[in-house]
Amino acid sequence: MSADEPDAPGDAVDGDQEDSADVEDVEVTTVHRKDGVDQITERSVLLDTGDEEIVETFQVVDGEHEYLGDGNPDQRALDALEARF
Repeated sequence: MSADEPDAPGDAVDGDQEDSADVEDVEVTTVHRKDGVDQITERSVLLDTGDEEIVETFQVVDGEHEYLGDGNPDQRALDALEARF
């Protein structure tokens, strides 16, 4: 990837390239639950590549999606949330 090319799904930060499969289907599920007096909203994104299913979960905090997993979420999941919300 040159400096003139845009980032693409699967581009790694440290120069390593991981394979990126096309997403065949995306499902977003929203759950609202009470925690005492607070209402908590969580969204799960299911990415189906045909070979595997990837699930990323986020909590909505002040209108932003905060990742609940370890490390970094799949960028395609963030893109799906941005497109929908």
